[in-house]
Amino acid sequence: MSDSARMHPEFVAASKQERTMEFQAEVVGFPKTHSASFGGESFGLQAAADLHGVTVPVKLWIEGIPDATIGPGTRVSVRGQPNQAKVGSTSAWNITVRDLQMLEPASGWNATASRLRAGLLAAATPVAHAALVPGFAVGDTSLVDDSLSADMLETGLTHLTAVSGANCALVVSAGIWLASRMGLGRRSRVPIAGLFLLGFVGIVGPDSSVQRAAIMAAVVLISQFAGKRSQALSALGVAVLVLLIRDPWEAVQAGFALSVTATLGILLFSRHITRGLRRTCRVPGWLATPFSLTLAAQLTCGPLLLLLQPGLSLVSVFTNVLAAPAAPLGTAIGLCATMVLPLAEGAGACLVSLAAVPARWIELLASTGAQVSFGRWHWSGGWFGAISLALVELLGGVFVALVTRQLSRGAWEQGRLRLPWGAGERLPARAKRLASLLAVTGAGIAATMTGIAPVVSRIGVPRDWAIVSCDVGQGDATLLRDPRHPEFVMLVDTGDDEALLRECLTRFGVARVDQLVLTHDDQDHVGALDAVAGMTETVIIAPANAKDGEDRALVRSLLAQDLTPVVLRQGRTGGGVAPGEPGLRWEVLAPANGTIPKDTNAASIVMSVDILGRHILMLADTGKDEQKAMLAGGVKISSDVVKVAHHGSKDQHLPLYEQLGAGTAFVSVGVKNRYGHPNSDLLSALDGMGMQTWRTDVAGTVAFVLDEYEVRGFQVKSQGVSNKHSPGPR
Repeated sequence: MSDSARMHPEFVAASKQERTMEFQAEVVGFPKTHSASFGGESFGLQAAADLHGVTVPVKLWIEGIPDATIGPGTRVSVRGQPNQAKVGSTSAWNITVRDLQMLEPASGWNATASRLRAGLLAAATPVAHAALVPGFAVGDTSLVDDSLSADMLETGLTHLTAVSGANCALVVSAGIWLASRMGLGRRSRVPIAGLFLLGFVGIVGPDSSVQRAAIMAAVVLISQFAGKRSQALSALGVAVLVLLIRDPWEAVQAGFALSVTATLGILLFSRHITRGLRRTCRVPGWLATPFSLTLAAQLTCGPLLLLLQPGLSLVSVFTNVLAAPAAPLGTAIGLCATMVLPLAEGAGACLVSLAAVPARWIELLASTGAQVSFGRWHWSGGWFGAISLALVELLGGVFVALVTRQLSRGAWEQGRLRLPWGAGERLPARAKRLASLLAVTGAGIAATMTGIAPVVSRIGVPRDWAIVSCDVGQGDATLLRDPRHPEFVMLVDTGDDEALLRECLTRFGVARVDQLVLTHDDQDHVGALDAVAGMTETVIIAPANAKDGEDRALVRSLLAQDLTPVVLRQGRTGGGVAPGEPGLRWEVLAPANGTIPKDTNAASIVMSVDILGRHILMLADTGKDEQKAMLAGGVKISSDVVKVAHHGSKDQHLPLYEQLGAGTAFVSVGVKNRYGHPNSDLLSALDGMGMQTWRTDVAGTVAFVLDEYEVRGFQVKSQGVSNKHSPGPR
């Protein structure tokens, strides 16, 4: 796919003008449901847009529950707004779909695969603890709730419900076993295993990630059957070339790098780790093998993972080892259920119930592992953290090679393994000194990154902060306090990423949230509620809206956690101190009394917060209509600092901002999000009004200090803090 095709001028024009466009497309993948506990359901579809004979890869984002008949081969008509995808994405454009019409259904094998997936999903829905079964078998995680998904992410188990090389290896192994049972020779087993693999890929979908997993599984199997590492490494090289020739954009995708790196780590190190565990630690083979596979993959992928997310998960190695027997069993039974259900529904249902047993084991591992204290250690993300971890691993590897004499001539080829204690020759004095130096250096770097760095990062945080816009991706989470009374902290919204929210709270020393304000029910404002549910007792929420009615998932979730929500409207006041006393005070400016907002955004709580005599206006996700209504209603909206509404979307009423007189604005927004936030024209308008605008997608977490004459903004990052000055009241 050429750059000119990916950057088709019609998409470019529609994106710049922020307008919708119409086109036809062919779906190339199965729907990927995204659970939104408080904001409804949505799903994504990989598709190939057809613009006058030019094919452009796109990702369709659609509200609602996907039609079970939609799958590869389905032709659809789309009306939606395009936004350029970030570099490294399989798709060139993200399309926020306004209307989707099916033109031609899938046919042939694609239609059969869609029916098989739909049948498994329907059979698993009523079965207790079977939410993971469709994920095991065909990579469908639509039944997995947010809590379980977060626990699996924390414990490194999410790959079990993604179509990975392990799933493909299991399918190929089943084909080889069946061929051997039929008495076929080695040459005949390979094509049968290939047919099994093709059928599996057809069921789970032809996504690039699936194809990548299938090829990597084949590489690992070659290493197992060939018995020579050189052949396996050559196969890995060929696989990489094939994938990159098919789609050169794979080279900048994180999934591609992780898949190749994990496979390389398994090929290079797993056998040596297994041999060492069995010979020196007397670990049985059935336990040593899965542990070595997991450890080899974790060690090689660790630095790359730090480029995506800071922190090291120590518990993930152990949860993966404990999950090793259950995951293949659940996958095998789930796949059998998928094939049996169309033929014998009762027998298929029994198989689904049977597959729920290993699925329940994985659930218990995830929930238990996520609660383990110190299960995740601090380690800086980005290139600095990645290089530091790679250096520690290199030092550790050389140390082990020295003390086990793996560096001696012929040791690598012969697989010899000797420890410095026990039988064998003693290490030379020079080798001992070098080994000691390596151990001390590696341990020192690790101790610095895990123990000293968190303390140092807290030192750079301004002690007298009053406002913190936490970088939680595409969402909102704002901390507010009066530095004269730091014991009282208010959190406005939580964002949708529990890990990022916890990191922000920890960095700023927040162990308790005295008042939690959830401005409205959308997922990007309340999705990380579980991260703070145990830290607060007072929860303020918006009123119900006409679209969703009184039966609100957010309210049910709060009540389930023994939290009583308080609904507030215009005119209500509160804070951390009694009226008239110095300290944080707030007043609700919207929504107005006696009205029923049309939707969640219209129901947003707008607050004016008073700290140290400065006014902070929190506009939540209000749009132009709501902002006009506030002005028309005579609401006093002057402020010194403003939280720009709706992540900086274009749906704003600029006269409201003109009347504020604010010198500082901040926008909480995700990096290269699919909505095109923040709007460039809005940013230019705010700049023209004399506001210094801070963006979390550019600056990361931002802390504000309210001095007597100015508002100081601090860009808080893992590796330090920088600050700029904003003018005071004008």
